[in-house]
Amino acid sequence: MKPAPFAAVLALTGTVVTASYWWGHSQATAAALESTRLQVQEATALASASAKSAAERAAALKSTIPMPAGMGMDDAGLAGIFGAPGPLDRFQGIFSHIQNLPADQIESEILRVREAMQAGSMDPDRLFAMHLLMTRFGLEQPERAVTWLNGQDMMTRGFGTVTVLASLASKDPQQAAKFFNDPDNPILKMPRVGSFAALGVAREWSRSDPAGALAWAKSLPEDSRAGAYTGLVGGMMAEDPLAATRTAQELPPGEERERLMGNIAENWGTKDPKAALAWANGLEGEEKTEATKKALNGWANKDPKAAADHLGTLPAGERDKYTGSIAGRWANRNPAEAAAWVTTQPEGDGRKEAVGSVMGTWSESDPEKASTWLVDQPAGPSKDTGIVSLANSQVKSDPEAALTWAATINDPTTRSLQLKGNVRQWARRDAAAATEWVTTAPGLTPEERTELMPTPK
Repeated sequence: MKPAPFAAVLALTGTVVTASYWWGHSQATAAALESTRLQVQEATALASASAKSAAERAAALKSTIPMPAGMGMDDAGLAGIFGAPGPLDRFQGIFSHIQNLPADQIESEILRVREAMQAGSMDPDRLFAMHLLMTRFGLEQPERAVTWLNGQDMMTRGFGTVTVLASLASKDPQQAAKFFNDPDNPILKMPRVGSFAALGVAREWSRSDPAGALAWAKSLPEDSRAGAYTGLVGGMMAEDPLAATRTAQELPPGEERERLMGNIAENWGTKDPKAALAWANGLEGEEKTEATKKALNGWANKDPKAAADHLGTLPAGERDKYTGSIAGRWANRNPAEAAAWVTTQPEGDGRKEAVGSVMGTWSESDPEKASTWLVDQPAGPSKDTGIVSLANSQVKSDPEAALTWAATINDPTTRSLQLKGNVRQWARRDAAAATEWVTTAPGLTPEERTELMPTPK
């Protein structure tokens, strides 16, 4: 089988970002990958790493992604690139360096990057470099890569095996599956590593052979099957969300199936909310409720007012289930608008959850406006929930204000729990100040002062 170009599969690193949750820094890496993808995707289709010599690859690359000034291949290599100014220049330099790196230097380069990461340099640049190095290793030397990784530390083995198998699956999924099923590779028997590896293999396999990928996913043991189905569904959601739902429903009922169905519904709700809601309406029981909620969440992420208007068309007994999540999505875009909408909702569990969601977001971005709005709300369960959110968000920056708010909670049980929790947090940082507040704060009963008094260390 003709090897797939290393450059043409740069997008594989998007799959590896999922695996880096296991490693710990996926969000920063995802941002790095997305920034770089826009600059390099046109160039990545040009050259085959295995079919061209290093000199030919370098020449092809220079016409589209020149090595930024001061980052020549004969300088300090990746170490010099990592120290250069300009993040986009660094990403381009990393890609160019690894694209042209001689095959026999991949292992030593991985070890150098790993050493820097283990020393505390776990930044997006080095994560990006590690993704690319492992991806090229898996494409060009899969057998060597798997054998070599088995002799490395646990972190490198886990992360590297996931990456190598995902890249290999893009050109030879059967060989990737063979490596995955190897009983002598115990790293893949670890549930989280095995699940991430199955996700990457299935996602890449499904691009060229969906039926084969599905048959393989069905054959897997339960602890890795859910990961494979996640990869399959991820590849289907954009093109055929209904087919994605059918695939997800082949999993046995349980947490993984619910999570997958929810992801599909929310993604679908962003793109075609009416179709997503029509599909959700055909489900039953808790699955129907959760799918409807996720579809409305997706709609609210894009157009919260339209989602809220649709909520008004549902039977009154159903609205409480979805009010809070719509308000939370709306608050991410415009908390003042979300708060104004919440005041139009009847008192109940939905409004209570909605006020908490809005205040949780608004009090972080603009506590003064959030406080002003909350002052004017009528006393009751919803306002109490809003006060809890406001106090929790402010207790670190302004513990006295947080406690002053907590003392106004109407429900005695909620008030007591909130005061105790906030005093305890303050006392960990400044026991004297917390003690002073408990001693002098107006409105507290003698019994409350005794209960709230911080315990001396």
